[in-house]
Amino acid sequence: MEQQVSELESENAALRSQLDEAHSAAEDAQSAAETAHSAAEEAKSQAQRFQNENWRDVVGDAQSAADDAEQAASNAKDAADNAEAAAQE
Repeated sequence: MEQQVSELESENAALRSQLDEAHSAAEDAQSAAETAHSAAEEAKSQAQRFQNENWRDVVGDAQSAADDAEQAASNAKDAADNAEAAAQE
């Protein structure tokens, strides 16, 4: 009986650890998604500058914002994939 209790406690600890890892991965994915959204909004803002400013003044900032948005989207996808993998363990 004591051995069964010990085994169940060990299994419970392992499951809690897996749950904590999945929760952490989900939080990372949410944070990455929020960062991607912010980066996309910044890219949109920079693109809107073309309407009112000289394109020569805008191109560098717009390209940088687009690159940041692309990287943030890639990071968000990776974080979501990690969260999904953690949830399936």
